[in-house]
Amino acid sequence: MDFGRLMKIFTAPRDYWNEVVGEPGDIKTLLIPQMLILAVLPSLSWFVGILFGAFRMGPFMGRYLTGAIVGLILSYVTNIAVWIIMGIIINSLAQPFSAQKDFDQSMKLAMGAVIPMWVGGVLNLIPVPFLGMLGSLAGLGYGAYFLYLGLPVMNGTTQDKAVGYTAAVIGIMFVVSLVLAVIAACPMSCMVATSLMR
Repeated sequence: MDFGRLMKIFTAPRDYWNEVVGEPGDIKTLLIPQMLILAVLPSLSWFVGILFGAFRMGPFMGRYLTGAIVGLILSYVTNIAVWIIMGIIINSLAQPFSAQKDFDQSMKLAMGAVIPMWVGGVLNLIPVPFLGMLGSLAGLGYGAYFLYLGLPVMNGTTQDKAVGYTAAVIGIMFVVSLVLAVIAACPMSCMVATSLMR
């Protein structure tokens, strides 16, 4: 994994897209090891933040911790799923926005859009209510901007359609992410609620 290249997402976004446009973009190449490592950042940060709460649970700590571990795994799987679904959506919307349909390029665009959101999720480490959520939303905002910059380079979206294309992708993914996040959070919430009722 090239950390220097990843830093360009935040320091030189246009250079980043110009560098990756000709590189392989199939799921396997992007997934191993880069996305497998990066996807764990927000999940692990959330898990560590949850551990602070677990120590206050006293006799319920065991069930709380079990729920948190299940939540960690589901959150991690959800992050990977969000990236792949976003790539599918970007590719599916290419023709309506007069862009070139190319799944590999779409996966690279999706990768660039979700990484800032995952980095923002690192704020879950700090046990302050809603701070992690704010970090993720800020990352989503930057990811949208980054996607907007990448669309013309990666799949030939015209500048006048890039804003609408970006808005459509981010809007759909926001809803999908919320649904998947609720599904991933259910096991932990259920285990904690059950432990408290006993």
